[in-house]
Amino acid sequence: MTVGQKLGFLVLAALLAAQLVTAAVIHHIVRLQIEADGRSTLIASAGRLARQVGTRGDQIAADLTAVRDDASLAPMGRQPDGAALFAAFARRDPHSLVTRLLLLHPAGDIAFDTMQGLPSGTRRIDPAVLQAASKSGAAQSIASLSGGPHWMIVVPAGTHDPADFLAAAIPLDARLLARLSEEASTVRTLVLVDAAGHWTTLAGDRGKLPPSDAPPGDAAAVVAGGGTGLLALSAQVIPPASSAAAAGQPHAAVAMTYDVTARLGRYHLERVLLIDGLVVGLTAAVMIALLVSSMIGRPLAGLVTQTRRISRGDLTPPPTLRRRDEIGALSAALGAMLRAFTRRETQVREEALRDPVTGLRNRAAFLEAIQPGMTNGSAAILVIGLVRLQEIANTLGHGIADRVLRHTALRLGRLLADADIACLGGRTFAAFLPGVDEPVARALAATIVSHFESPYSNGDLAIDTVAAVGIALLPLHGEQAEPLLRRAEVAFQGALKSEPRWALYDPATDPHTPERLSLMSELRQGFGSGEFVLAYQPKLHLPTRRILAVEALVRWHHPRHGLVPPDLFVPLAEETGNIRHLTRWALRTGIGQAAAWRAEGIDVQVAINLSARDLSDSALPSAVASLLEEAGVGTSAISLEVTESAIMADPAAAIAVLREFSERGIDAAIDDFGVGQTSLAYLRSLPIREIKIDKTFVQRIVEDEDDRKIVRSVVELGHSLGRKVSVEGVEDAATLSILASLGCDHAQGYYIARPLVADALAAFVRQPPKLVSAAGMPA
Repeated sequence: MTVGQKLGFLVLAALLAAQLVTAAVIHHIVRLQIEADGRSTLIASAGRLARQVGTRGDQIAADLTAVRDDASLAPMGRQPDGAALFAAFARRDPHSLVTRLLLLHPAGDIAFDTMQGLPSGTRRIDPAVLQAASKSGAAQSIASLSGGPHWMIVVPAGTHDPADFLAAAIPLDARLLARLSEEASTVRTLVLVDAAGHWTTLAGDRGKLPPSDAPPGDAAAVVAGGGTGLLALSAQVIPPASSAAAAGQPHAAVAMTYDVTARLGRYHLERVLLIDGLVVGLTAAVMIALLVSSMIGRPLAGLVTQTRRISRGDLTPPPTLRRRDEIGALSAALGAMLRAFTRRETQVREEALRDPVTGLRNRAAFLEAIQPGMTNGSAAILVIGLVRLQEIANTLGHGIADRVLRHTALRLGRLLADADIACLGGRTFAAFLPGVDEPVARALAATIVSHFESPYSNGDLAIDTVAAVGIALLPLHGEQAEPLLRRAEVAFQGALKSEPRWALYDPATDPHTPERLSLMSELRQGFGSGEFVLAYQPKLHLPTRRILAVEALVRWHHPRHGLVPPDLFVPLAEETGNIRHLTRWALRTGIGQAAAWRAEGIDVQVAINLSARDLSDSALPSAVASLLEEAGVGTSAISLEVTESAIMADPAAAIAVLREFSERGIDAAIDDFGVGQTSLAYLRSLPIREIKIDKTFVQRIVEDEDDRKIVRSVVELGHSLGRKVSVEGVEDAATLSILASLGCDHAQGYYIARPLVADALAAFVRQPPKLVSAAGMPA
């Protein structure tokens, strides 16, 4: 062999070796990509399987709850009809793998088993599972029963005898593994993991488990015998009942595998064809080398460049090589793989911008979508929410609540066909309506509220749905998407408390303004700097036409904002926890002023208002008694006024505090009577001396016969119960005359006198009011 022949042979050999190395590199990169895809597939399959199993568990719990509600459990001392109970469950879910139902005592004892009788008192179930079921309405766990470990779904039985919990049991066996394999084709093995982390194979292929030291939920590469490449993942599918008890409870997991070699087979590279014949001379060898480089080396180098670009995160599919050999197939496969990756990433991004229950846009996507419409003239954002959705979820389960939420989305889509609708999470939706002004928005809100007065129905299930709507307008309430949506949510919170159940955004009621936050921080400082004062509004005793009592009203003189209305700073005091400081200050000041007036010979009773939080303070009566003793006045010097809403916030605690005031000889009155929720039963049992009718029934009493009848009825009712009856809001002589004729005991209002400072009040009491004639009737 000549040197030229050897050189040509070496060139050809070098070219062949270079091509083989290139092929090996591409093969390795493709394998890495397939392994990464396998890991993603396993993790995604594990997540979907866990959700599906959780959903299945929730469905079984819902079926158990339905059986519990439909079935009549056996009375004390008798075993229930197991066959009937199981048949009732099977009718609801004939495809369930549940093999037995159990009745459980709170301590974990099995009271009854539909598969076989067990003696009462046998402890089989961890009480922590039952505690979790009591708290959340249902719980899942693993329990050891006859026949091996079982998946348990437990719900409260709704009765105290013979057991407190109803449970369904599914064996952890090959049938369950087969069902799980239908949900996720990668499932191979069902295992039981105890509290120490040890695995026990229950069903499936023992040879395809991840290594024992691989943490559950991580994909780990395992190379089995014979060169077979597998990716394996252990995924928890049935968790412990609760995190607090998880350390002592087993859980069930599955082993999932992904065959890398099988998927890699279609990407294998054929060996490069050897050039037949003899290479004559160095020139022929170089020409062949250049030809081979042009046909194979350059395309492969291009593919290597593409794979490097992919490794840097650029997933743009490369142009497919128009070749009919293996390189063309590899190029097509690489492009298909990149397109699949791109579709998957697009899907993930879309899911991140969608509400998982309704499929509508979420908050972030909604704000991004409507921002361009902020410059197109008028528009409205409506925030719509179901008032009772959380109650529905707590009562019927989150599965039913999600169905109601999805149905609500469909109803809104039909009502607001031209709107961009999103689900903000929880119980609220948002709708963007371009070109809609205030009257149209109000009409739409009223229509939505009226529409949702019809219940949600599905088969024999009917659920009352109540909707509330908050409205914010562009450009009146904002010109940017995010603040406009937030203001619509503020209006929605107001709509929840309003009778029409819809409300337009009002900046005066917005609790999130910078000025309001500033006032919250300055409120407590005002106590120490003398910014708070008491004004006293006289209460005219109608039978004697004398001023025998006054109502103490708190006023805040802010150094920068001037006089701050009580409607603004009292809610701030309640939110910040300063209401008790404000009440104690008012009590101390009012009692001190009553003592000073009595020293001057002015005997008037000072009425001081209490809040709902004050009525939950069991130490308040003793504190008031101490202030009276310190001021040296008797209990008749003051009275306390509480609103109906304050009493009904916690009736038991309020009545207890009011009763202690009564036992100490301190009078109490119900303020704003008639606009709250006080029932006649509470009115009869409340330890109060006076009923104060709200001004809404007084302002139109001259021209409205119905209001006069209401006032007359309350006066007669109060007097029959031994209570005094007073009114507020008297604005004219005619109103005062009517109230006197109806038998009211006290009246107050601007017609009698506006709130006065202490010195002015003393002068007013000494000087008989000119509005009262000598005959005792209004002048």
